[in-house]
Amino acid sequence: MKTRKKLIALGLMLCMLLSCAACGGPSDSRQDSPQNSQPNTSQNTQTPAPKDDAPSGNTGDLSRIVVIAQSLDITSLDPHGHNDVQSGDVTRMLYDNLVRLDTNNEFVPMLAESWTYLDANTVEIKLKPNVPFHDGHVLNAEDVKFSLEREMQSGFSSHLLTMITNIEVVDDLTLKLTVTDDSAALMSSLSHLCSAIVPKEYTEKLEAEGKTLSEFPCGTGPYYYDYWRVGSECQILRFADYYDEDYKAKNEGLLFKYIAEANSRVIALETGEVDIVLQVPSTSVSSLEANSDIKLLRYDSTDLHYISPNCSKAPFDNELLRQAVAHCIDRDAIIQVQCSGNAKPNYATIGLAAIGYSDPAVKYEYSIEKAKEKLAEAGYSDGFTFTLSVLGENNSRAAQVVQASCAQAGITVNIEILENSAMVAKCGGAESEAGLGWWVANAEPDNTYSPWFSRSLIGAGGYNWSSYDSDEIETLMAQALRVSDPAERQAFYSQINDFVSEHAIVWPLYSEDGMVATRANVDGIVLYSIVAHLYQGITIAE
Repeated sequence: MKTRKKLIALGLMLCMLLSCAACGGPSDSRQDSPQNSQPNTSQNTQTPAPKDDAPSGNTGDLSRIVVIAQSLDITSLDPHGHNDVQSGDVTRMLYDNLVRLDTNNEFVPMLAESWTYLDANTVEIKLKPNVPFHDGHVLNAEDVKFSLEREMQSGFSSHLLTMITNIEVVDDLTLKLTVTDDSAALMSSLSHLCSAIVPKEYTEKLEAEGKTLSEFPCGTGPYYYDYWRVGSECQILRFADYYDEDYKAKNEGLLFKYIAEANSRVIALETGEVDIVLQVPSTSVSSLEANSDIKLLRYDSTDLHYISPNCSKAPFDNELLRQAVAHCIDRDAIIQVQCSGNAKPNYATIGLAAIGYSDPAVKYEYSIEKAKEKLAEAGYSDGFTFTLSVLGENNSRAAQVVQASCAQAGITVNIEILENSAMVAKCGGAESEAGLGWWVANAEPDNTYSPWFSRSLIGAGGYNWSSYDSDEIETLMAQALRVSDPAERQAFYSQINDFVSEHAIVWPLYSEDGMVATRANVDGIVLYSIVAHLYQGITIAE
């Protein structure tokens, strides 16, 4: 049989990379790091200093620790316990996958040495030998089986591996996956950040002691965990024994700092407190471009900022009320106020630059008069009131524009600002009335549509914020995964897009321009449209 180093079925479709969603799961207090030779599972609640006995290799010609500013706090260090950009920035560096998507948009080996389709429903995976976890344990097939089965139980990631029906360990370095006929997304799913591999024995021991992998992460990645101070910062350090020389860290470590306020992030960059700002406030673009000490890096992003009404309960179980609010969305005003013009209007349920995008057949253009007509048709001529939950203070200006537009139609919008974990708990738990957030699409459209619309994820604490239960969407998603031809698959996703738009299940707002700012002496960051940036190659000239 032919050994495939990339998935032919998707090869023509791929022009993006790994996926990260924009929201995340619950967080709690985090503890000390595991050491290179022995995991540390102490219950010290104080934020520890970097270890004096850290793994060797964090000295010499390496660049110093890189300080990176994020706009939202991370939510979990367990790769199966989140699906958000901020947490993914860290866990992507702590853990590895079986495969990854490279800069040529091809699936290449990571922990897997090779994979072979023995037949249409059987995939044999050979693992690389002598790959160490951060605790010294060597990767084996039982770790992979445990990790994938664990992922299948997660409300954040179970949708990714529905095509796998059985995992058989053949020997220490060989597995066989039995897959269904609708498995076109298999390799994309295995490259997803939620498909990271964790150590079986280590994780089971932690959980038996009432501890969690999020508290004491342990992977095979180019960095190992040092500490996480919730609401402040998280530090990871270079893993000297990393198995892949080409992927090995060129700096001593990464310090992720949570700085919610936009101007504070910019000031921290300008003063040298941080080296990189990942979420550049649009109001600061001109000043940053004029600063010779700063580099502003632009890229095409697959992001979508949107509002999801909760269709499972009042008021938005009424489609006419959803359509009324949809007509109150003034995208041009939102883009000017929220993004200073650095974004494009979007009416679709996926980012403008993403695979799977199509211009929907039905659009609810901004029109207060049409909004009033829908209200009258629904029997709500006097309007109604709802609460809009908003992900982070950074999105508050967009929410205020929506609030003002709705007021013109007689609709009262109460705004509540929630942090990342609280937002996902409320919206993902089907407790909100409507939620304003953002999402980044990856190379596989199903990785957006499934978490957003799968009925199995309604109320599961993930990303089906609309809680819309639809046989038609379920059927279209399943049909798309049974075909390998890109045009045929796109036809199904276009139908989903049209259906969602027609029934106002999601209210898309805009797709923002991708921007990252660094100090002028920073080099080596690799930017991806799906916001799965790579940091291990970063160097800083002193």
